Amino acid sequence: MEKLFGRVHGFIKENRLAVRGDKILIAFSGGADSVFLCLALNEISAAAGFETALCHVNHQLRGAESESDEEFCRKFAAGLKIPFFAGKADVKNYCSEHGYSTEMGARKLRYSILKDFAAVEGCNLIATGHNSDDNAETFVMSLLWGSRIGGLAGIPLKNRNIIRPLLSITGAEIREFLDTNGIEYRSDSTNKDLSFRRNKVRHEVLPYLRSVNPGILNNILNRTEYFNELRRFSEKRGLKLALKVIKPPENGVLTVPHNLVKRFGGLSYDEIIKYSIKKYFNVNLSFVNLKLIKNLTRLDAGKEINLTGGLRIINDRDNLRVMVLKQSQDFSVSFDCGKTAIIPGGQLISELTGTFRASGSRNSEIIALKEECRLTVRNARPGDSFRPLGMRGKQKISDFATNLKIPKDEKEKLKVLLAGDEIIWLVGYRISDDFKVTEKSKILLKIEFIPDGKNSLQ
Repeated sequence: MEKLFGRVHGFIKENRLAVRGDKILIAFSGGADSVFLCLALNEISAAAGFETALCHVNHQLRGAESESDEEFCRKFAAGLKIPFFAGKADVKNYCSEHGYSTEMGARKLRYSILKDFAAVEGCNLIATGHNSDDNAETFVMSLLWGSRIGGLAGIPLKNRNIIRPLLSITGAEIREFLDTNGIEYRSDSTNKDLSFRRNKVRHEVLPYLRSVNPGILNNILNRTEYFNELRRFSEKRGLKLALKVIKPPENGVLTVPHNLVKRFGGLSYDEIIKYSIKKYFNVNLSFVNLKLIKNLTRLDAGKEINLTGGLRIINDRDNLRVMVLKQSQDFSVSFDCGKTAIIPGGQLISELTGTFRASGSRNSEIIALKEECRLTVRNARPGDSFRPLGMRGKQKISDFATNLKIPKDEKEKLKVLLAGDEIIWLVGYRISDDFKVTEKSKILLKIEFIPDGKNSLQ
């Protein structure tokens, strides 16, 4: 067996990356690393007792060059008689819609496609061609641009069902093997573009570090293994704390009390936030994200930040409120007295009644109408005002909500019920004094808001 292939086999066995009976889907770009990975795993598969298949993801970023890469991969797989699958990713539109960099968006789509193919084809493992140079680049980038322990841990050997069998092999060793044996591979023209941070580290920073210390890659590999152990300890501790002190989200909102900083200290507070958000929203927070969140706690109530990954975080006096970022939704629904209106977030049920009986629920009220008429329920708008029950003068709904200390994200969901142009109920909070029940009231309307997922209180 070729010496380098033997090292790969030994690395897999030593770290239990794959065992007999596994089926491995190889992420196959056609570049030097993935070509070598394919050859190595194909060579040792019989002795190791696992099967392999290839999957190429076309990111459609380089026009004809991308199409040529896909064709190369297809022919390469056919030559080795290895099952081959190809998927396409619309990276440009995806990044535009979600606010990701090209590199981040491509990575997310690539792994999503790989996981889909693995599931469909019955592959329990996905192998990528990351080598020790890639690991060193990740470590150096974490130092230069800021990272927590996860970044300093480099590229994990195994992350759930994703394995990296080449982390002990250098890029130079791989290219020398392929060139010596006349094995063709593809070169991505964007890998030379120094506007990408990783390329700048790869072509300028690491060569300089090697000139200072030729053994830098081995030293970094040893350090990343240490930080990996530290990361695993931190994850267990952070998740344990998060489950202990943070309640699951209510109505899609996760509440993180500010006083946790005093109770557990700044580092543990970061861990609690990071692993709470990972657990409930499946979003990995970066070092910069955590710094932004910590800064937010020092700002005035009502201040907020939006994070990559679609999260919105609001500073609400004593807590942070974390939720998925949603576009505000304007709506207006008209309906007759005694009918039901289906609206965003639930339904509004109305019933003409001859008796007054307080329900005890803020979502159910008895309102005195001046006449039977069509009603309208819509989202509260800037400038809306009414005369809250018990008050003499009118008040803007925005001021009323502030006085009640309604959280900012809840203010944006406020709904009003109108008869004609008059607001008769700020849904879930207060009816208008102009529509309260008196001895002279003749037309009584029972109105009830039923949030989605809940049954009527009737």
